[in-house]
Amino acid sequence: MTNGLGRMAFGAAMVLSPGRAFSAWVGRDAETTGAKVIGAGFGARDFALGAGLIWALQRDEPAHAWLVGAAISDATDFAASLLAGDDIPKAGRLAIMAIAAGAAVQSAVLAATVDD
Repeated sequence: MTNGLGRMAFGAAMVLSPGRAFSAWVGRDAETTGAKVIGAGFGARDFALGAGLIWALQRDEPAHAWLVGAAISDATDFAASLLAGDDIPKAGRLAIMAIAAGAAVQSAVLAATVDD
């Protein structure tokens, strides 16, 4: 349940203030209209994954797919940050890579056991 609530909170922050939420990750580019549009989309993605997970858990429905989706999303965030290299701020890139890697592993581990 904590995984879902955290993802919803993070997602809501990105939807409500994508420039601020993404500034540590991509630097000054976060204030561009394009980055804000993409940031809001990322936020909606995370909010939906968290809400879907909570919905499934509260109804004793299968939650595996929600967690797999979360793990894939986070792994993609990690890979995109890695590939961006020096085009985005190093501190933000490394922080997001650490967060994304941890979240991807957590979601994958939970996905492997959640519906047992």
